[in-house]
Amino acid sequence: MAERMNNNTGNKGNNNNNSNTNSNYVQNNNNNKDGKFNRWQGQSQGNSYNDNKDYTPKENIPKQPYQLRNKFHLSFMNPNDNITNLNYEKSIIPIGDIETIEDYFNYYCHIYRPQDLQSGSFYLFLKDIQPMWEDQANKGGGRFNIRMKKGFVNKIWEDLIMGFLGETCEEKDLLNGFVLQIKQEQDIIQLWIKDSSKSKPSAKSKIQTWIAETIGYDPALASQTFIYQPHQKETKSHAAHKSSANPVRKS
Repeated sequence: MAERMNNNTGNKGNNNNNSNTNSNYVQNNNNNKDGKFNRWQGQSQGNSYNDNKDYTPKENIPKQPYQLRNKFHLSFMNPNDNITNLNYEKSIIPIGDIETIEDYFNYYCHIYRPQDLQSGSFYLFLKDIQPMWEDQANKGGGRFNIRMKKGFVNKIWEDLIMGFLGETCEEKDLLNGFVLQIKQEQDIIQLWIKDSSKSKPSAKSKIQTWIAETIGYDPALASQTFIYQPHQKETKSHAAHKSSANPVRKS
């Protein structure tokens, strides 16, 4: 049985970043500075909450899972040094289907955080959509690339995934899924979308703004930072991937 996430995993500390400083972690131009994007730990900081109220959960309150409007699928690229276009699809390891928020965290608490892996790729897509350019839902579409320095991927990935599952994007019906690529020099997150040729001209711009607002980046820089790239029609799904990691924690 895989062990649960320990308390030392991920970024911790008070999160005081805002849109004026978030260019520290997303790669945009030569003005990037070193920074730290920490997770809020929620300390009381000396505040008193002793109001003598009984906050004990009532037994008669049903615990209903938070049902998502759509179904999703989480997977990982098989750790195989000889992955090619011919065996790409078979090299993807299914992690599980997601229908509720609880489903997602049940999986997420039993896999390594992206920052703990040296290489590999995660995929979170709408169910029945494969992370392949040839998939009918991806044909004619493209992707937004989000490149970042090492050390920031956990928080950015989590924020984007929560926004994707919760469908907080105004153009949510165009979103197909996310790809996370762990590399030695940097980490890359790709947002794949459907063919938007029949959508309003502002659709891509709204998606770029949503990405920026979701991760706390300056929306004014979104169009020049999160560049849209059409899928290559003449090329197979992906070039060879090399991965040497397994996402599931060992017991």
